[in-house]
This record gives sequence, structure tokens and C-alpha cells, in this order.
Amino acid sequence: MNALIRNSISATAVKRQTFLVLHENLFQPLLPATNYYTKVPESVINKANAQGFIPYRSLTEQPSLIKNGQMKQYQLEGLSFLVWLYSNGMNGILGDEMGLGKTLQT
Repeated sequence: MNALIRNSISATAVKRQTFLVLHENLFQPLLPATNYYTKVPESVINKANAQGFIPYRSLTEQPSLIKNGQMKQYQLEGLSFLVWLYSNGMNGILGDEMGLGKTLQT
């Protein structure tokens, strides 16, 4: 079991590095002069460019686990965003006005 967990952590780290490297133009302007991108080895950059990442895809229907209700389109978009981040080894949160269904999305 421990080996399985270690392997999943390692796989997630590779996905996360790939995502961060391929989206450098989004994050770099927000960071100080010395940051993740100034320290990342060239081998990681080359691997990320070769591997690619999972592109964003909007969900068109709600998950089958959601019963007794219908998700709104904006909730499906929020869920799509969370799925996209997770698929690429990233974490994320949703923030909006109160009462728009974030609990359902997560």
C-alpha cells in the first residue's frame, strides 16, 4: 500500500511540474526574481515540453453521483475547472458569491 501511495505522489509531482512549466507565462509575472522557474532544471523543462498536459474540457452533463438535483451551467464550469486542475496534478479552490453551489461542485 505504501508503495502505491509513493508512486501516486511521484506521478502527481510530474504532472504538476509539467503543468507549471507549460504555463510559465501565466505565473512568471506574479513571482519574485528568484522563483520556481529560475531553479527548475533544464531536464524538467525538456520532459515537460515532450509530455504535454491534459487540456481543459468543459463538462456537458453532471456526474452520475449527483442525485435529486440538477447542476447549473456555471456549476458545471466550476467543476470542469477543478477536474482540469486535478488531472494536471494541481490543487485549486473556487471562490464566488455565497450560495452558488461550491459545496456541490467540490
